[in-house]
Amino acid sequence: MRAEFKLVALLPMLYGCQTELAVHDPKSIPIADFFAPIDAPYREFKNSDSHIIGAYLLNNEHSDDLYVLVHGWMCDARYWNSQLPVLSSFGDVAAVDLPGHGEVVAGSREEYSIDQYANDLNLLINSLKSNSLANSVTVIGHSMGGYVGVVAAAKAESIIDHVVVVDSGKYKNANKRGMTDEESKASLEALRLNFLEAMKTEYRQRFFPVNADYQLVTNIIEDMAEGPSQIALELANDMNTLPNDVGLKSAQQKAAISFINSDYAPVDGVAIIDRAPSAKFYTLNGTGHFPMLEDSLQFNESLISAISHFEKE
Repeated sequence: MRAEFKLVALLPMLYGCQTELAVHDPKSIPIADFFAPIDAPYREFKNSDSHIIGAYLLNNEHSDDLYVLVHGWMCDARYWNSQLPVLSSFGDVAAVDLPGHGEVVAGSREEYSIDQYANDLNLLINSLKSNSLANSVTVIGHSMGGYVGVVAAAKAESIIDHVVVVDSGKYKNANKRGMTDEESKASLEALRLNFLEAMKTEYRQRFFPVNADYQLVTNIIEDMAEGPSQIALELANDMNTLPNDVGLKSAQQKAAISFINSDYAPVDGVAIIDRAPSAKFYTLNGTGHFPMLEDSLQFNESLISAISHFEKE
């Protein structure tokens, strides 16, 4: 039986605490709490070319919903730690590590691209679906993970029903803190010249508002900068060449699309509606590029709203 979403019952988990309703200010929580190891079984999935994608699996025997969390560029499954208790209460959850990220070591393949990741994601989802009672599949993708979800949903083999896109740059309004093509090229060149320096300066300024918690920002940027720079550059270049709709028009013919963005860098709603007329939008206040870490309460409320709205349709 599909569980009903009741926000009042979720409040303790929305605050990242399952046992008591405590005031939870993410900016005051030690970064270790965000990036703590995920307490769930980890499994790797291989395709015919032995390419690997990994996922932490949290099962709910009483639901027919599957939620797949896809991290962003140079991130990993740990970035969803504050969302796992919420989603796992209502369905099966897979928190993905894309190739070259997290537990899936670099060097496991020759090509790193959004299209390849989309193929990997569909492989994982089809494998999980074949061994579960899930009737509905929702992909929640942050930044690069949003592109992966949309492109995967547009493919013929996709069984994805809903994609929640979280702050993915190509869908933003270039006049409101999104990036123009020229700015993207300049950013890529900065990464090529000095990966670590670009991450700690330019990317710090781009991802967060000036009033963002300094320690949180520092730890996120330093964590991302520890990733393999060659894969980071290959993926950044691939994202730079993606069309602005990144498969949105094709995906919306097969799946519902929702967008969660901060008012710091809003989506280009007019352009999106032109390609995906039924898209839904949820706006957060006062966060930057990592709302699930910067303000998990506000983000989780919007995530539950997006999922709940889809369930009612």
